Amino acid sequence: MARIARLITICDLHDGEADGRRALFVFDHRIYQIDACPAHAAELRAAVALVERARAAYTSTAAQRAGTTPRRRGVRTQSRRTVRG
Repeated sequence: MARIARLITICDLHDGEADGRRALFVFDHRIYQIDACPAHAAELRAAVALVERARAAYTSTAAQRAGTTPRRRGVRTQSRRTVRG
């Protein structure tokens, strides 16, 4: 006797079928995967397209935590000393 097994992938964002679509993406150096229906897969692609157009912020996160900002080469900053008269 033969067995037939059917694998049904459910969308992680609601309880509908995902049509076997699995999306992999990387965020903050971690790899994620999500099973998505065609509508949610399109939303994910649109969000990724938006992020691809973004640019990195000038100040790094580590510098923000330390309360310092990195210096760019060739840029001089003014001293913040107050002048008393």
